[in-house]
Amino acid sequence: MKNADFSDYINNAIDADIMFLNEYSKKFTKNNYLAKDTIFKGYDTVYEGPQRNYSCNAVYSRIEISEPEVHEFECNKDLGKLGKYSPEGADYYFVTTDLVINGTTVKLVSTHLAFGSKNIINNQLKELIEYCEQYEHVVLLGDWNINSFSEFELFTDAGYTLGNTDDKMPTYESGSSLDNIVYKGVTVTDFTLAGTDLSDHYALYCTITVDE
Repeated sequence: MKNADFSDYINNAIDADIMFLNEYSKKFTKNNYLAKDTIFKGYDTVYEGPQRNYSCNAVYSRIEISEPEVHEFECNKDLGKLGKYSPEGADYYFVTTDLVINGTTVKLVSTHLAFGSKNIINNQLKELIEYCEQYEHVVLLGDWNINSFSEFELFTDAGYTLGNTDDKMPTYESGSSLDNIVYKGVTVTDFTLAGTDLSDHYALYCTITVDE
C-alpha cells in the first residue's frame, strides 16, 4: 500500500477524531519521510513524545484537547530491583491529555509498557491505576505487552472495563491481544479492529460517549 493509500484509509475509512500511537516512529521510512506530513496529514493537532529506542507515544487530533503531558514511571527508577529486562527498560512512559465530551472532562492516557518482565509491567500498571484514582472519567489505551487477560485483573479489580476481552480480538500477528482500551465513567461502543502494513499490531478504535 502506498503512502497516499495509507493516508486515505486512516483519514477517511477509520476517520477518528483523535488517535494515539504507541511504539511510534517519527521517521517511518528509509527515506526519512515524516509520518505527520504523509500518513497523518489530515490531523491539525500533533504531539510526538520523546523518541526512546522503540518507545515513542504520539497523539493526533482533529478536535480540541488539552496540551499532552509526558509522565515518567516512578518504578522505572528501581528497575534493577524489579527484574530489569534490558538497559532500555527505563525508556517507557505514559502521555495524558483531557477531552471534553458533553461538558464532562475525560482523562485520556496512552502508553507502551515495558517488554519482557511481568514484574515491571505489573508495577507500571499499578502506577497508572494510582495516577487515575483522582479522575472519575478515564480512558487508558496502548500496547500493554500483556499476553494473558488475567494480568488485566489489576484494572478490573479497580473498577475498569476492558474493551478487548478474551472473546474478542487478537491485536498482534502472533494471535496475542497485546493492545487494549480500558475505561471507567464513560460508555464505549463500536469497538473495532483495523489493520495495515504500517505495523505488526492491529489498531483498535471505538466511540466514546458520556451521559449528559
